[in-house]
Amino acid sequence: MKRYSLAATCLVLGGLLGSYFVAPALHGQQKDAAPVVAREFTSYREIVKRVLPAVVSLDIKVKAAPIQDPAKDNRVTFGSGVIVDTRGVVLTSYHVVAAAESVEVTLSDGRKLTTKDIRGDKKTDVAIIILDPKAGPFPHLTLGNSDETEIGDHVLAVGAPFGLAGSVTHGIIS
Repeated sequence: MKRYSLAATCLVLGGLLGSYFVAPALHGQQKDAAPVVAREFTSYREIVKRVLPAVVSLDIKVKAAPIQDPAKDNRVTFGSGVIVDTRGVVLTSYHVVAAAESVEVTLSDGRKLTTKDIRGDKKTDVAIIILDPKAGPFPHLTLGNSDETEIGDHVLAVGAPFGLAGSVTHGIIS
């Protein structure tokens, strides 16, 4: 169950980020240009090179609580996120950090930062982790506008689950 939750988190975050970065490259034409012909990609490497520095791996230090039934324990201990502000604001899913006492954030350059400044909203399954701004500036990505995505657009899911930096997959919005 944990693995599916983590995969879903990576896909959602990656999909949002990928749609933002991939859509302009795929369309590559002005709105009034005719005819509109999508360019075929042979590689996503240039997009991944731009995105990857802002993707982080999360090692969740859970609150010390006795586990009643290990089979039903749904505490996530690893995850991934993306830095969305140069001062060190990490966006992730709430369920990833719900039981966190602290989080060790591993950046793509190998730095490890630990923080207890974790905020989230269970209802929307969105959370942020605040890093020490003195350790920055941090590589970051700017969030795009999901209203600009359409069915059929290519998306990338970029993550760092289980410390596997550079995990990338692609798909199509359906």
